[in-house]
Amino acid sequence: MFHLEFLKELDLLGCSKLKRLPEMSSAVNIEEVILNGTAIEELPSSIDCISGLSILDVQNCKKLKSLPSNLCKLTCLRALILNGCSKLQRLPDELGNLEALGYLHAEGTGIREVPSSIVRLNNVRKLDFKGTKGLSLPMTLSLGGALRGLWCLDLADCGITELPENLGMLTSLIYLYLDKNNFGRIPESIIQLSTLLYIRLSHCERLQSLPEHPCCLIELDAHHCTALESLSGLFSSNEPYHPCIDLSDNYKMDQNVTRGILQDALQKFKHMGTERWKRIPFSGSKGYILLPGSEIPEWFSFKSEGSSMTLEMTPDFFNKNRVLGFAFSALVGFGDHQDVREARFYGFNRRRGTTPLKTGIWHILEDVHRSS
Repeated sequence: MFHLEFLKELDLLGCSKLKRLPEMSSAVNIEEVILNGTAIEELPSSIDCISGLSILDVQNCKKLKSLPSNLCKLTCLRALILNGCSKLQRLPDELGNLEALGYLHAEGTGIREVPSSIVRLNNVRKLDFKGTKGLSLPMTLSLGGALRGLWCLDLADCGITELPENLGMLTSLIYLYLDKNNFGRIPESIIQLSTLLYIRLSHCERLQSLPEHPCCLIELDAHHCTALESLSGLFSSNEPYHPCIDLSDNYKMDQNVTRGILQDALQKFKHMGTERWKRIPFSGSKGYILLPGSEIPEWFSFKSEGSSMTLEMTPDFFNKNRVLGFAFSALVGFGDHQDVREARFYGFNRRRGTTPLKTGIWHILEDVHRSS
């Protein structure tokens, strides 16, 4: 490849018959290389000459088998996109040298082991290994400040059997996706993740218990964790967040546990409503809890059977009352193969005169599984 010193972007997207790239030593000013969907089996060894390369996209290169070690000399590389490279089985050992790397996307690859040097990627924001079956993680994040910029870690459907004990060192983590894995426990250090807002654990069928989680958690999805029996500290904080918690299809959970969760939820919602009223009138925020169960909590004043409930209020109800919010519980039966989450309610209608108004709610939904 000659006389390409002024080239800024090389885009070969969809060139499905392209099997190899020429040497690139003269293309020193390229900032983006896009090889999505090509038939290349390897990258040229001269790729380290592109010292200013910022984005390398080789996703869906189904024949790509390896990455050259000198790729890790690209100190300006911000995004490495490997999604769908099903024959790619390993990452370079020196991966941690990519000091500018912000995004590593390796969804659906053949990678089996993550190099220990990955903990040196202090500028990485997102690591995505979703669907990378049989993935093995470094069992310790031993470096001080390891992965200190990481805010999203996606390890869903990787077949992971064990998580690093010091998971809590990922101090900037906001999103943690661990769905469809095979671990039986979550390290207690997770409580140290003070910025964690969203965690997904659905279909972790060997998971038996949940430790106390960070106080700021907004969403916990742990539905169909069929071995789950106990959990701690769902509402241990007074932070003004409306939790969205899905524990449906977890039929090993004791009824006393679910009753306790609902009672704690009531106190949590009341506290949040009071705190919000001090700052702003009812604003339509909402949260939900889905649980296995067979009874409506006693503290719900209005009860009825059927698919709807109507409460008649005077026209000036919202003006004369300090409305903190609304909560309701629904007991729903499902067939063997119906997804309980289809029954979620995200709002209700109220009318002022003849004008329908949409407003948010806080609600609690119980479910019970019935074969029918």
